[in-house]
Amino acid sequence: TFGGAATWADMVNFEEAIATDNADVSGMHFLTTPATRAKWKTIERASNTGKYLWAKNSRINGYSGNVTNQVPSNKVIFGNFADLVIADWDGLDVVVDPYTLATSNQVRVTINLMTDVAVRNPVSFCVSTDSGAQ
Repeated sequence: TFGGAATWADMVNFEEAIATDNADVSGMHFLTTPATRAKWKTIERASNTGKYLWAKNSRINGYSGNVTNQVPSNKVIFGNFADLVIADWDGLDVVVDPYTLATSNQVRVTINLMTDVAVRNPVSFCVSTDSGAQ
């Protein structure tokens, strides 16, 4: 929980939470939203250092930071994404429909990919319970 604006201590706490469960490995990453990244680029680690939570090289406490709009409510996820399993279970289904939009000289193409997502080792992830963009 941030309980307010994110701090350097919060970034270290993410790492500690994973390490406490003996799940810290090389290659861990932060994942959050563009709004959180923008906010963290304005929060200094400590006063008058010129060093921000989100560094110029997209590093946070030495780990890579990634953004997507798919993270809900500006939450922050930190962990070993190698323990996230994405499994395609029914292949790729492509349907080409030349009839539905024929009057406007268009072809409708529908593509479906049947995929499941699972976490192999839940302690490999730490997720904030509130917004990182406060």
